[in-house]
Amino acid sequence: MSKIKSCAWGPGLAITGILALWENESRFNYYEAARDATQISSPHESSGEPISFTSRLDTDIPITGDYIERFISYHKVSRRAAIYSWHKGKDSEGHTTWELGWHSRLEKNSRNSGLQQKLSSRDLYPSHYILGDMRITKDHIHFVDSPVAISVKSLELTNKAHSLKPRNSGGLYLANGKPNNLGDERVIYKGIPNAPTATYFGVISDEEGVGKQLETVPGKVSSLIKNDGILHHLVNGGREAALIKMKENFERIVWYTRIGGSLAIIVGIYFFFNSFYSLLYRIPLVERLVNKGAFVGSLAIGTPIALIVIISGLMTHNPFSVAFPLIIIITIVTYFILRSKTTKKQANHMLKERLSKLPPPLPQPQAASDSAITTRFKTIPPPLPPP
Repeated sequence: MSKIKSCAWGPGLAITGILALWENESRFNYYEAARDATQISSPHESSGEPISFTSRLDTDIPITGDYIERFISYHKVSRRAAIYSWHKGKDSEGHTTWELGWHSRLEKNSRNSGLQQKLSSRDLYPSHYILGDMRITKDHIHFVDSPVAISVKSLELTNKAHSLKPRNSGGLYLANGKPNNLGDERVIYKGIPNAPTATYFGVISDEEGVGKQLETVPGKVSSLIKNDGILHHLVNGGREAALIKMKENFERIVWYTRIGGSLAIIVGIYFFFNSFYSLLYRIPLVERLVNKGAFVGSLAIGTPIALIVIISGLMTHNPFSVAFPLIIIITIVTYFILRSKTTKKQANHMLKERLSKLPPPLPQPQAASDSAITTRFKTIPPPLPPP
């Protein structure tokens, strides 16, 4: 990355990380919204408020794709395409670098000239979901169950995919015929399996489960950290099992965002420092020290900033989540301080008791006074003069 870009991207990345950390602490808690939702036994009981409804799920509604005729028994299928192509970049000294590998999009550069990406990425959904007597719309639907890899070896390809070949990895492959596999494309699939019993959390309108935004969260940062404020979740299993999964998913997203935001601050500060330190890169002996100094400096500055933002966000948006741990910490510290003082007092008291039980010291013999010594020696007469 060039010096000018580092100066611009560094602070921008750090500020984005700070904003992401701040908003993350006030993000919409869909687990608490689901936990507090009214549990109903029939979609006819809904009053327009958030509800939870558990019933049998129709697991045979197909998901159609561009390259695969249909997927069965999935809530959602994610298709990810990549092309084997060149990526152009720059090293720390500003020299151009080239990397040949799999990339999600085709970069426009001289070495990729003449290449065309034909396969595309996409998220696939069924036309709708059927849970008991209730129909659920696919618009803005959310899932918390984990995805699994899908092998397409036994699946039927569409006419559009006649040139694609299944691979041992389970995906589809499109060969371009160029040297070094340049321009070859591949597609891999992942899906969220459904289950016979599922629980829906959301709002029912006209006996249909629809997404409702319970909290307004506008802005690009909200989109970046996936905070849309919508309760429209379909989860495998009964209500209690579904709530456990939603809680784990929410906590995982919060911690991932904390880690990502903290890294963004540290890397942003590093880019900013590196743009100035790059002036010293021409001195070979100093280059490594400068790189280490920039990293250590960004780590020393970025980590406290991230911690301050996280703690400030918690105290502002969730004061009770901070108050209880603080009370525990203060109680423990106070306990050890008082215990230390009590132990010291007890030690002093025991020492005094032991000293009081000792016998009195024996009298010491007194030395002769200076006057007595002087008197003893001043009786010697002076010598007589000679006759």
